[in-house]
Amino acid sequence: MTEIEANVLNELEIAQGAVAHGEGGGVEGVEAPVIEELEKAEALLAVGAGGGGTAKHALVDYYFTSGLRRIWAYIPDTGWKYRNISEGQVATIGKVVMEADRVDTYWSDSQITMLRSWKTF
Repeated sequence: MTEIEANVLNELEIAQGAVAHGEGGGVEGVEAPVIEELEKAEALLAVGAGGGGTAKHALVDYYFTSGLRRIWAYIPDTGWKYRNISEGQVATIGKVVMEADRVDTYWSDSQITMLRSWKTF
């Protein structure tokens, strides 16, 4: 198992704290239709809002005390980005991301707007 650098873990704690204290931490949009989500992501990418980069780490927070599920991606020199996802998305998106060789991540503010998972054959 790959060891994660201490500064990366510290940045995750800071990002989690920011989300927990109301900086975009709600569960709004979790059940939004896929087409609407795709249109939003494409619109954000088209106007250059936010940013994009290749994730070095990815993880899924699975809270047992609520229905909240959150996927995180760490982009070097940028930090942690997240997206609240549904239970069903954990099984689909989470699985694809965790099995990928590379995950390109796009975001607006700190919220992930698109993930592109690559697999090498």
